[in-house]
Amino acid sequence: MAKTMKAILESKKIETNGEIPVESQTHVEKVFRKVISSLKALNELSDLRVHAAVWTNWATGKTHTAKKLAKELKKELFYIKVPDTDMSENKLLRMLGIALGCGTRHRLEEMLDLLEGHARGARLTQAMIIFDEAQRLWTKPRLLSWLKDLSENDYLQFIYIFVGDHHLPEKMARASHSLLERVKLKVQIEPVDELTIEHILRETGAEKYIDILAMAEYLRQTRRTTLDLLIISKACAKSGRTLKTVEEIEKFTRQLGI
Repeated sequence: MAKTMKAILESKKIETNGEIPVESQTHVEKVFRKVISSLKALNELSDLRVHAAVWTNWATGKTHTAKKLAKELKKELFYIKVPDTDMSENKLLRMLGIALGCGTRHRLEEMLDLLEGHARGARLTQAMIIFDEAQRLWTKPRLLSWLKDLSENDYLQFIYIFVGDHHLPEKMARASHSLLERVKLKVQIEPVDELTIEHILRETGAEKYIDILAMAEYLRQTRRTTLDLLIISKACAKSGRTLKTVEEIEKFTRQLGI
């Protein structure tokens, strides 16, 4: 029996494709994997393509995670970083062509034909596209219209994951574009959790020097990011300094100058 939309959204199962143990994933990666698997299931239930939006604070590892998963899921998931410059429709299609591996053409019509032909030949219908820094896209209505049309194109049927910073939901709401109606998954990634702390401490060799609970409380109080945690952990492992309390962590970070 097919799953209902509610069952899919409430499911706690996280797809790992049998390759990466759940305990080795950061909380950001777990969210991304859940969004990808849920989005696949939702699109199996719908004749129209539906999309997702994921946002979090800066320096939480979302870009690293998105690139990592696109590399892992080569023929399913593709990554595009939206530039902080003005974009034309042709540039958008050229970026899609590069991401999908079909190359580019100069004229808009030729570029669309190239994408359609490549999708048919490589069986890439319903390819999933991650747009990183997507808050930049949602200020450009003409590009949103193109994305909507591409998702409704019989040969392409693109599925989008819009990834951005904490401004993304506000930008989407202000856009008042019909594409917003098709964004059915909206997920805010919460601050660093204990599993991510444990993962980073283990990866940097700092697990025997830093207390996980103390670090979790320090990060909660100071609203530090995953990048801060990585810097502190590497420095601690290199120095061999023991940090077992919030006060010791605070003193250490002041000495590091961060």
